[in-house]
Amino acid sequence: MTPIESRRSKGTNNRKKKRFLFISLIIFLFTILLVRIWYLQIIKGERLRKLSENNRIRIVSVKAHRGKIMDRERRIIADNRPSFNLSLTPEDINAKELQKILDLLNERI
Repeated sequence: MTPIESRRSKGTNNRKKKRFLFISLIIFLFTILLVRIWYLQIIKGERLRKLSENNRIRIVSVKAHRGKIMDRERRIIADNRPSFNLSLTPEDINAKELQKILDLLNERI
């Protein structure tokens, strides 16, 4: 075996080792990723689903009393008045409950 052939042989072995390490690293990282996905879906899935369902309900209180706006003759141009918004999420209510709520709102408005 000539010195050139010997160097080529060492270079080929070195490339094979690097390729093997790279592929091993990729497989290891994908394994970690798959284990984490399994953990979140199977082990923690029910708890995380409940948290996400409860995350939809938000009660926001906004206090924005800024006073009345008057012209120079002390006539009110703009005044404060309460305003309310109601929103329903279709996934949280069935048709029978929806009809009851609409009837109740119809009486009050």
